[in-house]
Amino acid sequence: VVPRLAAARARVDAAGRALTALDPTAVLARGYSLTWIEDAGGARRLVRDASEAPDGATLRTVFARGDALRSKVVGRAPKDEGA
Repeated sequence: VVPRLAAARARVDAAGRALTALDPTAVLARGYSLTWIEDAGGARRLVRDASEAPDGATLRTVFARGDALRSKVVGRAPKDEGA
């Protein structure tokens, strides 16, 4: 019984580590952020590419501690100005 319990505990621990690694807030803690585009009705969808946010769009960006910024798109920056 004890070896089976140890094996089950190891599987639960491994599953917990996998879930932690997939947690979006863990990614934020490494310095990333999540950005949503907001429509006039308040609905949001995640922005995965700059082309999804037209000029004038309202964006909401959330950081690791849960604080957020709301911003407006005023134009596009060349790729070489990025990171």
